[in-house]
Amino acid sequence: MSAMKAYIQDILDMWNTGRGHCHECPFNLVNHAPEFALGSENGPLMVIAQSPGGVEKAGRKRGETPYSADEYFEPYRDEQLGHQPEYPHIAVLRRMTEGTPYNEVRGIYYTNLAKCHAGVDMGNPEMNRALGCCEPYLKEEFRLIDPRLIVTFGVPAFKATTKALSIPVEHMTMADRHGLAIRPPDSPIPVLPFLHWSRIRGRRYYEGIQKAFVRETGRV
Repeated sequence: MSAMKAYIQDILDMWNTGRGHCHECPFNLVNHAPEFALGSENGPLMVIAQSPGGVEKAGRKRGETPYSADEYFEPYRDEQLGHQPEYPHIAVLRRMTEGTPYNEVRGIYYTNLAKCHAGVDMGNPEMNRALGCCEPYLKEEFRLIDPRLIVTFGVPAFKATTKALSIPVEHMTMADRHGLAIRPPDSPIPVLPFLHWSRIRGRRYYEGIQKAFVRETGRV
């Protein structure tokens, strides 16, 4: 088992038993397994979104059905997408990577800032607690993936990324920062922030993120 899969298994074990960083998380008892570590295990590009979304009921029986890291890192294939509705994050990533070497989301490691389905918005007190519990997981994902480019969607993902990597940033709104990569002198990893797709969508949004993505992937 690779170091990354071993770490994913550690996270799943902690979630399943309520130990470690998952112990204080208000979403540790949702029915659905944590949703992260999608796409390529060895992807040179890393995409960070906010949370899996959706509404899940609490009360999962701990230890009943342990999840395995082997269930993670499934690539986004056309044949898979053809048998289920195209979820918003998949649609966004497919549009963003169109016409690049990462077309159809190849070579991209996708993760969520908050790993579990919560059914509450960013800024909710329970979500803030969950983000604090998940923060150490994100730092270790950075270390193990060692990406050449990080793409963030939404203010929380951008703030968590720059904090974890100790990147100083000027005060700007996300609308002004959207699509403008940060290339810190003390860090080899550029960060490309986008507005979250739940805030704005449409042809101009998709064209804008694709243009910025093509520009930055041509430099890494």
